Amino acid sequence: IFIIGILIFKLKIEKILKASLMEQLKIENLDASMTPKTSFEAKIYRKFKSVGFDAAAVYQSPFNMLAKDSSSLILSDVEESAKSAKKKLFYIKEFSKISAKTAVIITKEEVSFDIPSVTEKDFLDMNQKDIKKIARTK
Repeated sequence: IFIIGILIFKLKIEKILKASLMEQLKIENLDASMTPKTSFEAKIYRKFKSVGFDAAAVYQSPFNMLAKDSSSLILSDVEESAKSAKKKLFYIKEFSKISAKTAVIITKEEVSFDIPSVTEKDFLDMNQKDIKKIARTK
């Protein structure tokens, strides 16, 4: 039953993104009206853009931001509180596995999850190579 639920969720995400998650996702297919909802999300969004990623805010999914360059796609959950991030952790982890995409959680406070996570402070000091490296850990 759980796997059926994940597959239905995947189909819903594919419909929202207008792309297959098992193929290379093209950021330009995303709805341009999707912008970060909070100032914290906007700060992370601007950082992704400043280091060379195409970025998009997405909602109705376990993650709320996508970052893409020519060779990778990173699913990100950008949450001010660790508690909010922890609530989505299982879904982000499973979605990352099913879609074969890397994921990273970015929070204001330091957390320790079984998927890559980084604090806002550390993230803002990273370059594109550092971000890709942290997303591939664990």
